[in-house]
Amino acid sequence: MCVRMCVCVLIQWRPVGGPLNETSPFDIPRSAVHDGQLYIALNTTGRSISMYRTGDLHTWSPISVPGDIQGCNGLKSTGSGLIMYSYSSTDGGGRPCLHKVSGEEITLLSQSKLPRQVLATFLHAGDHVVLLGGKDEGDTYTTTSSTFNMDTSTWQQTTNAVTSQADGFPALPTAMECAAAIAYDDQHYIVGGYYADDTQVKRAPILQLTTDGTDATCQWKPSPVLPSTYTSVGTTLYQDQIIIAGGYDRVKIQKSSECYALSVSSGHKTALPPLPLPVRWDYTSLAVFNDQLVSIGGRGGEAHNDIHVLDLT
Repeated sequence: MCVRMCVCVLIQWRPVGGPLNETSPFDIPRSAVHDGQLYIALNTTGRSISMYRTGDLHTWSPISVPGDIQGCNGLKSTGSGLIMYSYSSTDGGGRPCLHKVSGEEITLLSQSKLPRQVLATFLHAGDHVVLLGGKDEGDTYTTTSSTFNMDTSTWQQTTNAVTSQADGFPALPTAMECAAAIAYDDQHYIVGGYYADDTQVKRAPILQLTTDGTDATCQWKPSPVLPSTYTSVGTTLYQDQIIIAGGYDRVKIQKSSECYALSVSSGHKTALPPLPLPVRWDYTSLAVFNDQLVSIGGRGGEAHNDIHVLDLT
């Protein structure tokens, strides 16, 4: 049953119990569903990470995170396993590193030797994971695209906005940060980023890229049907719809509790119950787990260790 049919019934968010021994705020959490388990990574005190997994949203198993892993910036379920994008404290430069999470074990997959790229958007596409944008070694916003091939364990980096299908993912058309990445079949979307020109902060449009092989080249382009949205939003995919929640309007300087679904084919917007008040959240993490939309943490003046669910069927 699709979201558009579900909203005809009165549904509301309800709280569920999180990790009982976790007292730190869930600041900028990350989440992913892999092999029937929901994994969450919590950026807690300093840049340390707490990780847990659950099969029922009631019993949470802690995952021991090596001390040199700092600042989790993404979790993606792939055919090669659950991949975590974070940073290493051992190289002194905070260069991106990728780890594989297997049950309660975390092993290093690759530490990038490429130029520093911090707070990039994390995208999964087939046998590749991609870092897009973020900040470079001069703390300047960048358009750079860094593609890691999980089959060959090799990195490829480009600043070209147009690439061939064989040359990895193209760079962003505009340097930005605080965006999320969603993939649906051969369509890839960058949602909720922002950028600054010489006069003001601006919302970036939702960008779309097709990798079905019909075109010889790849290029990020504004979606013809999907509208721009707040930055720092929670995103997830449900059937053929991108669900977006929370976020921050950097133009009006205000947070949002809005939650809605966008059809990737038509751009039709379906309202869902807003995130629970009284605090409006940005940096919440969303996941679809057991036909429920799960909202994890977020930041709205202070960080929150709340977990809420919304029935989708």
